[in-house]
Amino acid sequence: SAMNIGFIMIIFKGDTHFILGSYVPDVYQNQVNGVFVIMQDISSRRKAEVELEQTKTNLEIRVKERTQELSKTNIELAAATEKAQHANLSKTKFIADASHDLLQPFNAARLFASILSEKTGEMNPEIASTVKNLDQSLRSAENMLSALLDIAKFDAGGIEVKPSVFPLQKLFSHLSNQFQPRANRKGLKLRVRHSSFFVNTDDKLLYRVLQNLTSNALRYTEQGGVLVASRKYHGQLQVFVMDTGVGLDQSEQSEIFNEFKRLHKTSDDDERGLGLGLSIVDRIVQQLGVDLKIKSTPGKGSCFMLELPVVDNLIGFQSESIEQELKQGNNPLQKTVICVDNEPQILAGMKQMLSGWGMQVYVSESSTAVEELLQNEIIPDVLLVDYQLNNELGTEVVKSLINQHNLLCPVVIITANHTEELKSEVGASGYHLMLKPIKPIKLRQLLNKIL
Repeated sequence: SAMNIGFIMIIFKGDTHFILGSYVPDVYQNQVNGVFVIMQDISSRRKAEVELEQTKTNLEIRVKERTQELSKTNIELAAATEKAQHANLSKTKFIADASHDLLQPFNAARLFASILSEKTGEMNPEIASTVKNLDQSLRSAENMLSALLDIAKFDAGGIEVKPSVFPLQKLFSHLSNQFQPRANRKGLKLRVRHSSFFVNTDDKLLYRVLQNLTSNALRYTEQGGVLVASRKYHGQLQVFVMDTGVGLDQSEQSEIFNEFKRLHKTSDDDERGLGLGLSIVDRIVQQLGVDLKIKSTPGKGSCFMLELPVVDNLIGFQSESIEQELKQGNNPLQKTVICVDNEPQILAGMKQMLSGWGMQVYVSESSTAVEELLQNEIIPDVLLVDYQLNNELGTEVVKSLINQHNLLCPVVIITANHTEELKSEVGASGYHLMLKPIKPIKLRQLLNKIL
């Protein structure tokens, strides 16, 4: 009763056929009388099996080839990534080095222009107008150079967010002081409403955002004014910068955050730049993790709104110290200062400017010259030291002077090096940092504070 199966291959009229045979013995009284044979043509099934086997083999070969190609691509991608990172680091270093060389003579020019601007009342109108144009040109160049450096730092990941709790009114007061003269020149109303809210974020980066938004609002507004205000809404602090300017259509609302995008809708030629302001804003708000929304109508104006986390338990905190700091007048700084810089032009400009503020100024081009001053019993109330001297670093010079002469005066390190590493080094040493090109108003505010 057993059944056997056999498999044969035959070629009939040039075609190959696969035959499956089943053999069943004919058994009667324990004797085999014959065999029953069932023959089945399985050519189609066998062909499918062969093709499936071949497909499997081909697939394995293809997978192996693709794996090898992918491994090669990954190796090339890793090499390209490393090369790009190296190029980016080289670019960042080049920008830092080049910026120092560019900012040295530029800083001297800004100092002299600032000194001349303070004396335009003593000049005839033609010369005063020339001085004003010179100062505006240098200011525009400074803004463009600073913007380019900021873009490079953000793209290189060189900006560190340092959150802290602070009153929003501190930034609002600075905005009002900075932009009110510009609004007055254009015949615009700039209203910065008082805010009693506190926020927890990086104050310097947030101020950069508000600076750029307010500056843009004034640039693209010819009639009416600009409003800066804040309110609490659904647990968030909303900060608005609104204007009655030219407005934006839908496409422009996206394009304005691109680098070098500048709308040709303004006659404010004095304040034209490279179109990097809102590109910097976009990078900052992403790094701060805050939302920036735009509502705008062409011909009627725009509203930029920031949403920030609010610190509720500090609302109503009195900040008279902030107001006092902002209201400090131009009283003479009857103090002694030693300036150290290896550029004679910068020293000349610093001496003239600081002397105009009522200070007793001594200048030195090296640590050796400072040593001579100290040996002659010239005791400074403050040291202003350039970071990159000829053959020495300003921080090292200051440490040596403090150790040898037991100086207790505050120290301001002045530099064109905008890296976070230097900021950390200067801060850890207990010194103050002033970035080039020096803005006289910021230097005066710093001296008022530390003296």
